[in-house]
Amino acid sequence: MDEQALKVRYAGAMRLLAELLRAQELFIGDIVLVDQDRINPKALGYIYGFADCALQYGRMDIGSKFGLGLMMSLLVEFDDSNADRLWEYLKAPGDAKSLLEGVSLGFDDYATWAESGGTGAPPLRWAKCF
Repeated sequence: MDEQALKVRYAGAMRLLAELLRAQELFIGDIVLVDQDRINPKALGYIYGFADCALQYGRMDIGSKFGLGLMMSLLVEFDDSNADRLWEYLKAPGDAKSLLEGVSLGFDDYATWAESGGTGAPPLRWAKCF
């Protein structure tokens, strides 16, 4: 697949992921990834795990330049003013255990939904991270 086609696929995935995550906002209220200068590692991990699982289902790679761009776009989508800080936290987490709990929860949420063919209950456990 050429580079332009890859860009289009990752951009489409980003829009879908943002939409699925935004739908959960109804049960969360305001999505706050950084509160009083403290990062919520579990909520951040959820985004990463959710995106990673989705990309794996689509035979894409979160570690590729396009996958990393998708992840940064999601951080901007949910906390533009702290996106760089959240990115750095992903690379060197202060609370790796909580981050990985969120990753696992997000990964499992997307996998369960995807295995239903997208017709099962929508992913809704991001609220457990707040």
